[in-house]
Amino acid sequence: MYRADLEARDRLEAALPTLPAPVRTALTTLDTRFRELTVDDAGEELGADPSTTPWYRHRRPAVLPWRVLLPADPEAADWLWKWVTENGPQGVPGGVDLSSLDLSGADLSGADLSSSLLCAADLARTRLTGTDFYRSHLQGADLTGADATGACFVRADLDGAVLRGTTLDGADLTRADLYGADARGATLRGARLLGATLLHTDLRGADLTGARLGENPFEVTLDDTTTVTGLTGTLQGPVTLPDTPHPLTGPALEHWLRTHGSNARVVPPRRRA
Repeated sequence: MYRADLEARDRLEAALPTLPAPVRTALTTLDTRFRELTVDDAGEELGADPSTTPWYRHRRPAVLPWRVLLPADPEAADWLWKWVTENGPQGVPGGVDLSSLDLSGADLSGADLSSSLLCAADLARTRLTGTDFYRSHLQGADLTGADATGACFVRADLDGAVLRGTTLDGADLTRADLYGADARGATLRGARLLGATLLHTDLRGADLTGARLGENPFEVTLDDTTTVTGLTGTLQGPVTLPDTPHPLTGPALEHWLRTHGSNARVVPPRRRA
């Protein structure tokens, strides 16, 4: 659609010598506005050669609609528009405060949100593919149905977060905190959970196929719809199963894991000195 607009501008450029004065004046006004809302990237985004194409084909929107989809909420959209316009579609490292904003439905793929505050933020159905949340605070954030494939949550705080139906395939959650997180129906295929704290975490219906653990505190709730095929590493337990009178620990938990396709080993919790 953007290219079609530029093609229309090409036709105006070709007809410029024959256009009446009022039309040329109007075109000058529109060109000025176009410059205000675009940035010069030397034709990189559109693949335009500056030596053979007109000036307007070397410019692109400050926020690329085909790369950054803004949320529906006006306040969040306005904030995000300014953030991306000033810092580019990947944002600015060092942390920003997005707490309590409604960012649902936005596309933040590849954004650098490391060391940021997203407490109680609404990130439902957002695209977070490859997004960096290193050391970010997402306590109580709602990521229902979000696509965080390959995202980085290393040392992120997801305590109390809602991860229902969230796609976390290939995500790195090394040493992340997920105390009290609701991850029912989440997919964590191939995810790295090394040293992540999973206490009172609800993983019923979650898919942990091929995920990796590493001496994880693993006091979680599982059920027969939880997939642990290929789950590897070590965990501590205990694990709560519906309709089971007592939580599973030690050999009983390891047996349950084996019968469900996991090679993970159960180890005793480390004692503090």
